[in-house]
Amino acid sequence: MKNYLIIGTYPEKGSKNIGDKLITESVIKGMSSVDPGCKCEVVFRADSWSNVQAKVKKADHIIFACLAVRYDLEKVVYPFIRNVVDSKTPYSVISSGTSLLVSESEDIYAGLDKATIKLLLKMDEEAFLFSSRGVLTQFLFSYLGMKNAMLDGDVAFYSPERQGLSFRVGDKKVRKIIISDPHYASSYIESFIVLYSGVVSIFPMADVEVCLHGINPDVENFCIENGLKCNKIYELNNGLNVYDSCDLHIGYRVHAHVSALSRRKFSYLIEQDGRGADYGATITRKISQPCYVGNGGNGGNGGKGVNVSAIYQLLAILYKDKESGFIQFSGLEKQIDKFSMAAHDAFCKIASA
Repeated sequence: MKNYLIIGTYPEKGSKNIGDKLITESVIKGMSSVDPGCKCEVVFRADSWSNVQAKVKKADHIIFACLAVRYDLEKVVYPFIRNVVDSKTPYSVISSGTSLLVSESEDIYAGLDKATIKLLLKMDEEAFLFSSRGVLTQFLFSYLGMKNAMLDGDVAFYSPERQGLSFRVGDKKVRKIIISDPHYASSYIESFIVLYSGVVSIFPMADVEVCLHGINPDVENFCIENGLKCNKIYELNNGLNVYDSCDLHIGYRVHAHVSALSRRKFSYLIEQDGRGADYGATITRKISQPCYVGNGGNGGNGGKGVNVSAIYQLLAILYKDKESGFIQFSGLEKQIDKFSMAAHDAFCKIASA
């Protein structure tokens, strides 16, 4: 029986982002499937070395679940990552992702410090397995000179029980819609209002519910004040299962997008930052739209708002797809299945190490 230590990104004492929780749970599910009886222990990426040292020493293999590549990677984001890399314990990186400077005027790949780049190159050479979750991240790794990292997609797509299921195109009836909440709510509240109004206009008979993927008082209070149905799914044990009952998702959270698509539900993503841009560039359908803080000034926040024309563009795509019976989703399950199988293969390789 092997002991796996999973270094996750779920901020249990912070925002409680349920998408990060899904990432960790997907890795545990996958490793338990291919290595029955194994033990999976989880530590938070920003914990102290003193708290995780003993766990690192007793682990047979360490897994970085969706390594968050950011500026000052080893000083701020993963304060004990150097200790892990320098230990004798084998480690793997699954579905690494970045948040690139997509809303800036400069090179989107200019946002990493030299120490972080040096560490990534070292990990690329030494890790048992190293994968990325999107084409922008993968291109960054190639741009930096990393030769072993491979594009596998988001491990959160792992769902072998849904392998082979198809999107049900042709049916124009949409009864239940979920709108996922925005990050950076103060900048996105106007866009959220436009989105909600547009969805209700396109689907006047549908049941529309706003789902909070993490602590988000601005959106929650707005929903309460305006009588909108609001569900704090981050407080539920299996909160993402709400996507089982919907017909369509549209909104801001990448793991709402992943959860819906995995269940073969029609889904549309508003790209808020480099993470959303990575998914938008990777999914082979036009089902997302860039809407970045700073690239528009009509959000009422002194230039820190967003250009709500992006919301109208995504609503136009949604309206077009409704009229066609969502035909553009036909065959998309093949790419979703490919992501799931790539995760399965990674789990098998780690288990056999």
